[in-house]
Amino acid sequence: MTDRGFDGCTTSQDTSETPVDGSSNESSQSTQFANCTELRKTYPDGVPSTHPAYQRKFDRDKDDYACE
Repeated sequence: MTDRGFDGCTTSQDTSETPVDGSSNESSQSTQFANCTELRKTYPDGVPSTHPAYQRKFDRDKDDYACE
């Protein structure tokens, strides 16, 4: 047995120590926009509620589609 698990396999502890959390935070931050003007620069037709960039505050008519 090694510090990485049996026969060199990684353990669940090893994967939690990788900087994956930092990169996932960056990706979620990159999909956050200050307002619809900024969102439309990337998504000209707006985004559905299933899209990571969707924010309820951008859905004025409450149709589950932001900045359309």
